[in-house]
Amino acid sequence: MSVPVTLHNKAVYDRLAPIYDTGFSDEEFPFYSLEDKWVLSAIDRFTLPCGHSKMAMDLGCATGKFSLHFLNRGYCVTGIDHSEAMLSELDARLDGQKPRFTSLQLDIDSVERLPLNADVVLAVGEVINHLNNWDNFIHAAANSLNPGGILIMTVDNILGVDFLAFALYSHLFRWRHRPSLRECFERVRGSLANRPVLGTWPMYLSGQMYDLELIYRPVRHVKALIESNGLRIICMEGISSLSSLVPSMVKSQVFPLEQARFQSNGGFAQRLMSIEQKAPEFFSRISAVCGIVAIKEQA
Repeated sequence: MSVPVTLHNKAVYDRLAPIYDTGFSDEEFPFYSLEDKWVLSAIDRFTLPCGHSKMAMDLGCATGKFSLHFLNRGYCVTGIDHSEAMLSELDARLDGQKPRFTSLQLDIDSVERLPLNADVVLAVGEVINHLNNWDNFIHAAANSLNPGGILIMTVDNILGVDFLAFALYSHLFRWRHRPSLRECFERVRGSLANRPVLGTWPMYLSGQMYDLELIYRPVRHVKALIESNGLRIICMEGISSLSSLVPSMVKSQVFPLEQARFQSNGGFAQRLMSIEQKAPEFFSRISAVCGIVAIKEQA
């Protein structure tokens, strides 16, 4: 099932490309830095360095933070993105690694098959939330994996703690660009009925507000899709669940923070994250963002 809408995020990402690398500092946007750290950790935990013999496919690669990490681990990498501006920024960062990197401008929401087979498919930054047809995307990702291959992905939960906290705090403190009550009710209904909901996520970066159009579904729907396509989930972890209750962490989903404010709340947020790590699968169900690693078993 898909939402019959046309998403207009390409123009947003084209405008973001020149500031994408420098705009999301750990101090100003600690919420997003948590996800980056999880992705790098997942790559290191579930893939092995290799001698140019394996292929990684980075879907929604943007300016290539994770593509470069795979290159440094010895992989040949194909980076796919809808934004030509993002790929141009990535190309400028490759230095001497171009022979092992291929870029491809492609709207993966419009294709039934991905262009190559790979040992690792990476779809983080909530790529799936940028797409209409989740069923087709998971099917294509699973089919593109070689036997023993690994899928690493993140999904923005339809009704995670982050959204509930952001809705509460933004209306209580009258933050700009707070979600409408209608969207809140739609997310609750979508979670209960397991149906897609279209939402707009604001992001304030370098003095400008950017609105991303995203599609949300419950994490349990993604889990079912992965398993129905023959992959076995080996890791399912919440990224920023309890720590999303800290007002500064919540606000850093949209607005950059002053470094002093983050440091004053950072210790408490770290303690909350240590609790999350003791029950990762439970917190994946209520998390702001859920990280998933799945394997395609050997034939």
